[in-house]
Amino acid sequence: MPQLPSIEAAEQAAMLALARATLQHHWQRQEPAPTAVLPHGQLLLPCFVTLQKAGQLRGCIGCLEARMPLAQAIAYFSLAAAFSDPRFAPLSQDELPQIRIHLSLLGSMTPLPAHSRAALLAALTPGEDGLKLQDPQHQATFLPSVWEQLPNPEEFVDQLLRKGGWSQHWPGQLQAWRYPSLSFGED
Repeated sequence: MPQLPSIEAAEQAAMLALARATLQHHWQRQEPAPTAVLPHGQLLLPCFVTLQKAGQLRGCIGCLEARMPLAQAIAYFSLAAAFSDPRFAPLSQDELPQIRIHLSLLGSMTPLPAHSRAALLAALTPGEDGLKLQDPQHQATFLPSVWEQLPNPEEFVDQLLRKGGWSQHWPGQLQAWRYPSLSFGED
């Protein structure tokens, strides 16, 4: 996974505009599909698109490993967050003006000790680290922005374990990775 590039505010705004135009195009197919010339648009960089409505999560989908250029991934995951997040009904056209789009571009993953809860908590940097947990049957991640809702490290880890479907006992074959992100969104 590549390191995070420096992305100027104008390009961040263009990425957000691409995400919004992609959603608008879903209902207005008479226009050509949106495209954007982004200086970093051809980078293979993992990303997540998060949709919020009235400050509440309305959809969030992305990838931890890049499989397509960033510009294409932003368009693809914008549609997926709006229409394929299994936690929510598909976005309606009437909701679109109320939706705020947030993008998270992910940097390189670094392994963390996960042989015990104490070791993982000691290695985490609250407020900064995204966290991926995985064992042979499960995988779950929280973006660094989740720290805003779960600032307590113990609760952050507990909720991620719950999200991943792990029971109350510490998973025996658990592996963990931290990653940074560059996050930005619409006002």
